[in-house]
Amino acid sequence: MTRAILLGALLLAGCGRSATATDTVIAGAEDCGKKPAFVPLYADAKVTLCSSSHDDATRKDSGMLLYTSAAAPAAVLAWSKAEALKAGLAERLTTPEMFSAAEGDRRTVMVMAAPKGNGSQITLNWNRER
Repeated sequence: MTRAILLGALLLAGCGRSATATDTVIAGAEDCGKKPAFVPLYADAKVTLCSSSHDDATRKDSGMLLYTSAAAPAAVLAWSKAEALKAGLAERLTTPEMFSAAEGDRRTVMVMAAPKGNGSQITLNWNRER
């Protein structure tokens, strides 16, 4: 748990921010709590890291989730893309390893999937205006 908290603080610091009282880092969380509805997780997701940042000055929230799935990377990406489009986001970029979608600068999501064992390792980044 300590390693996950330190990793989350380092990730936030790497973005020019430091961890604050409103930042959360949860290792092994089944529910990442404050993630927005336009950021769904694949059905069998096993979350290994969930980090979020809430900036009151800019009124923006952002986050990162790392999780694994037994599904193939292509299946996770196709499902994630369909969910983003259903949520009203427009496709920005798609490659065999990732896709991103957005609603202008108001909401963005990027999903990257790579093979891991017989399944996938997924990295999901998101942000939104409040």
